[in-house]
Amino acid sequence: MRVFKPKDTAPEFVKGQLVLNANEIIPWIEANASGDGSIRIDIKEGRSGNWYCEKNTYVKGTEAKPKDTTLDDIF
Repeated sequence: MRVFKPKDTAPEFVKGQLVLNANEIIPWIEANASGDGSIRIDIKEGRSGNWYCEKNTYVKGTEAKPKDTTLDDIF
């Protein structure tokens, strides 16, 4: 899963671009989906200014975890 800022020429309503590779993402989804079949993904901006995706592992009532593995680390 890759996320990109919109191109300078994109219309204002385009906020970004998400690129998925089915051969990579389907097994990842099957391994990471919650009991209801959903996965929450955060879109973040790194110190470099590049955007990236990260699985949201927050569980209400628990302490914040250290940095989780990003999808780019997996793929």
